[in-house]
Amino acid sequence: MQKHHSKILVLALGNEILHDDAVGILAARQLRNFSEQYFAMQEFCGGGFDLVEILNAYDFVLILDSIFTGKHPAGTILELSKNDFQEMFSLSPHHLGIPEAMQMIDVLQLPFPKHFCALAMEVENPYDIGEGLSDAVKNALPQFVKRAEQLLRRWKKHSVK
Repeated sequence: MQKHHSKILVLALGNEILHDDAVGILAARQLRNFSEQYFAMQEFCGGGFDLVEILNAYDFVLILDSIFTGKHPAGTILELSKNDFQEMFSLSPHHLGIPEAMQMIDVLQLPFPKHFCALAMEVENPYDIGEGLSDAVKNALPQFVKRAEQLLRRWKKHSVK
């Protein structure tokens, strides 16, 4: 796997026709106005081996996605590290989700990003078909984007060294 010219990737996961599942993609589109020359951006609604290939191609990876745990109110923003995914098994609309892709990277002994963070927003229901976000998720979207900007600013300082 060859490293890309940009060391930082913003990977937006989701599906725009599954209501709140689109939150990662919508947040990433707002980030394009932030400072895209410092990072690569990719929208992704798949999973499986493609996700493994994407994760292992960058030094810094910020994933923006929805999460449905039922443990937090919709709109809650969770910041997850690689370690947080080791104990997760996800039923994901992407079939093979982030936890499974990480396990595959470990099993195949592929390089993993030196800096990794997944910002995930708790959603009401990521499985219903339809467009538009629930009110709770829509109201939390600006804070979600702001937290992503903060992480990217910090990473930008480290990536130019």
